[in-house]
Amino acid sequence: MGQVISHREIFFNFVCELNEADISYYFMRGFSTLPERPDGDIDMVCGLKHWDAFTEIASRHLFKETVYNYGFAEYCDMMYYPYFTPGEPDHSITNGRFRIDSYNSLHMNSPYNNFETKWTISKKFSDHVFDKRVKIESDAHYYIPSIECEITLLVLRDILDLKGKWKQKHINRINSLKPDCKREELTDCVEKVLPKAGAVVDYIYENNFDQIFNLVMER
Repeated sequence: MGQVISHREIFFNFVCELNEADISYYFMRGFSTLPERPDGDIDMVCGLKHWDAFTEIASRHLFKETVYNYGFAEYCDMMYYPYFTPGEPDHSITNGRFRIDSYNSLHMNSPYNNFETKWTISKKFSDHVFDKRVKIESDAHYYIPSIECEITLLVLRDILDLKGKWKQKHINRINSLKPDCKREELTDCVEKVLPKAGAVVDYIYENNFDQIFNLVMER
């Protein structure tokens, strides 16, 4: 009888192969409790030019139940593939397994159609996140956004995808990052994707998160 491989081992075998193939990617959310387990779903962005190679590698380690194509926006079809580690559920892990929500580009709900459709986030900012990503040494090394990029991504998540309904865990995460955040770099990040960047950053530092949605959506 063969040895049972844990969900953690399957996940990091997958990550190791991504690294060996020099696939460009980063974990956007859900990574704060790695390597033991994800802190929810792991949201992952893959470089557009590596998407086909990424999905080929993922198919060797993970399974997916469906594929989402949200249509073309600015420079690509917006693809979203939710992957899962196979095997018997491990009830100590959220979802019973590692779930990896994978995106071929950075796309979120658009305010221009009452958040009913999606659109790509500024390619300039997307490229910036890749340029500034941070390497984390673990069972297999992986990449996460810089502090300033991660805060900006969380702000975008809560004001666009969640329509200003802030998740407390996102606020907690931002507040845990602020002591090591470079405020000028954060303002530069926010400026790439949102209007009134200086005021947005002021609200972040004042813990006045509920006002950010109204500020950004003002006409």
